Amino acid sequence: MSSQSPTHARPSRHLLRRASTRLRDAVEPGSPRAAPGEPRFRLLFVCRGNICRSSLAHGFLRAELARSGLLGPVVVESAGTSGWNAGKRPHWRARACARRRGFTIGDLRARQVTADDFDRFDLLVVMDSENREALGLLARTPDDMRRVIDLAAHDIADPVHGDDDDFDTAYREIESGCRRLLDQILETGAAS
Repeated sequence: MSSQSPTHARPSRHLLRRASTRLRDAVEPGSPRAAPGEPRFRLLFVCRGNICRSSLAHGFLRAELARSGLLGPVVVESAGTSGWNAGKRPHWRARACARRRGFTIGDLRARQVTADDFDRFDLLVVMDSENREALGLLARTPDDMRRVIDLAAHDIADPVHGDDDDFDTAYREIESGCRRLLDQILETGAAS
C-alpha cells in the first residue's frame, strides 16, 4: 500500500480504538456509556453542500445499521460545510442513485456543519480535502480536528454537476469507504 499524504491520513489507532469501544458498547445491553435509549456512538458525514455525497453516505450507512439492528444506539447524520442548500432535499440524482441501491434519502434535509458538531459527534467523516480544510477553520482546538477522518484515501469527486455515471462512481467510492470504516472500527475494537 502506498504512503498517504497528511491530508488523507488514516485515523489513528487510538481514535479508532476509542470509536470502536463506543460502537461495541452500542450493541451491548446495559452499557454504562449512555442512559437507556440514548445513542452511544455518533458519526457525521460532511461534504460541501450536503445534497449529494454526504447524504448518500448518511442513507447508505443508516440502511446498513438498520439491517444489523444498530440503528438507534448508533446515530448517523450528515451536514455540509456550506449553508447554501440548508433545508433542501438531496439532489434528485442522489435520490435516484439511492433508490437504485435499495434505500431512500428523500427524508433528509441539508444543514450546515457547526462548531458544536465537534462536541456532538465521535467522528466527522469528510469526502475530500476541501471539506477537511473547512472543518479546520471551524475547529476550536486540536482535539476537534482529531475527530475528523477521511472516508477514502483520495478525494471523492462531487457529482452535483455531473450525470448518472458520476453519481454512480461517487456512490461506489462512498459505499466502499463506509464498509471499510465500519470494518476498521470493529476490527480495532476486537484487537484491544
